[in-house]
Amino acid sequence: MDQISETAREGTAMTHDAALHLAVDGIPVRAQGMAGTARVFAVHAGARDIRIMSRSAVPAQLGLTRDIRRLGVHVTRIRLEAPGVLVDVATGHAAFAQGWHGVEGSSRWTDGAARLPAILHQWIGAPFTMALHLSRTDLRYPAGSLLSAPQSGHAARRGLAALCGCAAAEEAVRAFAADVMPFARILIPGLDLRLRAIPPHAAGAGPAVDAVLPDPGTDPLAAMLERHRILVVPLPAGSSAEARASAEEAVLAGLAHGIAVVAAPEPAASLGLSHERHLLVATDATAFAMAIARLDGDAPLWGRLSEAGQAWCGDFLASAPLRAEAADRAAVSS
Repeated sequence: MDQISETAREGTAMTHDAALHLAVDGIPVRAQGMAGTARVFAVHAGARDIRIMSRSAVPAQLGLTRDIRRLGVHVTRIRLEAPGVLVDVATGHAAFAQGWHGVEGSSRWTDGAARLPAILHQWIGAPFTMALHLSRTDLRYPAGSLLSAPQSGHAARRGLAALCGCAAAEEAVRAFAADVMPFARILIPGLDLRLRAIPPHAAGAGPAVDAVLPDPGTDPLAAMLERHRILVVPLPAGSSAEARASAEEAVLAGLAHGIAVVAAPEPAASLGLSHERHLLVATDATAFAMAIARLDGDAPLWGRLSEAGQAWCGDFLASAPLRAEAADRAAVSS
């Protein structure tokens, strides 16, 4: 039996792959690996909002059982680990609420978007790993799009956004703005760039630029990105590993939320993204300004990149190492 099978009802393509991942402050995070029934994720220090994301299904609607709940994954235990910290969280903890169904013995189901209570992790104060232990189930999911389409299109958005995961990345954005924004503002009068630090960190040493507006981070990342037309991801040559990782996270966040992206070559290449197919790649200040002007004025191109980038991100989140286990399970059941 192939991993993707067909249901008897309306020929809907189904899969055992839950496409499990985290959304950490709105940024998608894939599992680093697997340890038995556990999926292990790396979470940055200072994370404010952690959600356990996956495909979901209502068994009764698919003719599988009479269960009318929307089910994501079946969690038995969560372990948080950092230097000097080891915490096992039972799923019966009273703080579990948003996105969680009722406790069933020593486990409980998510609904596909379950929030990890902040009280369980915000005190750690350092990067940590999160091991999510799951029970094996026979649940199958509709194999359609994993990510929700953006609520607003090209016409309802304005300006640029940038995401910075470290001080070096913020310095790169400010240097980019000093070089690019004067030219870009000639092409698009009044253009501004909204910069959000994720997670909050000490400001980089880049120049102060009047076109750069610090974002307070008081609303969800999805809402912030929904207001902006283009996400820019600069990365100077020779950047640190931390800055490179931050750039990749920014690209993933933009694609996941359906905003068109203009990025430096390195993060696009490291993720396997193609210029003109998933995003626009810019190699210098002039290329960045021209790409920004092009996306700002070309709604069909913006829509095509938004849709293709989000589709790629959905496939990326549903890919290895989790596909291997789902394929093995499907083979065993055949």
